[in-house]
Amino acid sequence: MRTPSPRAMSTLLVTTAVGVDLLAWNGDVMTAAGPALPSWAPVLATIAVHQSLWWRRSRAAHVFAAQAAFALVSLGVPLWQPVAGLLVASYAAGARGLRVTPVALALAAVAFGHGWGVARSASAPLSALLSVALLTGLLAGIGYAAGHRQWRAGRHVVAAHAAYQRAVEDTRRAALQDERLRIARELHDGVAGSVTTLLLQAAGARAVATDVAPTTSVTLAAIEDQAGRTLDELRRVVDELRPGAGTRDDPLARMPDVVVAARGAGLTVQWAEVGDRAPLTQEVAHTVLRTVQEGLTNALKHGGPTSRVRVELDWGATQLRLELATEFDPGAAATGRAAGGGMGLPSLAERARQAGGGMQHRLGGGYHLLSLQVPVAAAVAGAARSLAPVQ
Repeated sequence: MRTPSPRAMSTLLVTTAVGVDLLAWNGDVMTAAGPALPSWAPVLATIAVHQSLWWRRSRAAHVFAAQAAFALVSLGVPLWQPVAGLLVASYAAGARGLRVTPVALALAAVAFGHGWGVARSASAPLSALLSVALLTGLLAGIGYAAGHRQWRAGRHVVAAHAAYQRAVEDTRRAALQDERLRIARELHDGVAGSVTTLLLQAAGARAVATDVAPTTSVTLAAIEDQAGRTLDELRRVVDELRPGAGTRDDPLARMPDVVVAARGAGLTVQWAEVGDRAPLTQEVAHTVLRTVQEGLTNALKHGGPTSRVRVELDWGATQLRLELATEFDPGAAATGRAAGGGMGLPSLAERARQAGGGMQHRLGGGYHLLSLQVPVAAAVAGAARSLAPVQ
């Protein structure tokens, strides 16, 4: 069965309201003041005013006000009591969430007007007044209550739909965030560790291969430098995949991987950590990590894989002191190669100075000492670094 269109439903509703009010009217046009109205006046007024019902959805408050004012015509013409349009307007007022108080006051006024009109010509005026007023108010109140119930149900549906949409969006965002974190972990744990190993192995190969062609040495140096740049880019990508300060990649968390990779290249690395760990800014922590990488790389360059390195982190109340002490056989050192690689010690020293710290290094007699001092981020009191212990 075909559902009637909204326009057809409105046409039927307006026609029905006009018909009901005209049929309920007994044709009496006597006014309370005495003179009678023209008999056609109520007919035209009813047809004209009920046209407002076409806008009951978009202008519910205005339509209700017009219908309530029209129903009060019974105060002037006692036996002319239009009510059908008011019932429709009351339902529309409830369905659009109009406040109860103004609607109730208007309906009470209309109910009194209708009751007063009937009571004037009744043998029991008080009984007629109460009965008509109660009946009119009850019918209109039922219409408003039914509409208001529909409005509340509609709000619940809208709220439930909005909650569902939020849940879907939250699920989508959570899934996206989980995927980003998974990629970040794979980059951090897998790719970054592999690139670190590549960097140290390239440095080690360049240190021990003393009889290779110059182009080979240049190629190994380029690989070493590019590996350092790749680590910087990986750090940036991981930071973007982990939005927010609380989820940013901690450069010091990669320290164990650097030490393991150096040991894999043949170095003997001893690790020591003194004091309680304190928070560092992202850039300072990155400088510490690159200093350790640079120190281990230089150990391979100066003494080859037989070098022995002691790495010590000394956590103080206001600064962190990093010291890398390398012992090596001077005869095994590759000649003509300066310390540094990747970012280079001068660049790291400059970054340390910009952060409020400093760097010193000393080379000679089979011994290389690299020392770095950087401030801790005391403003972040009580925060702990995610630096894993190195065995």
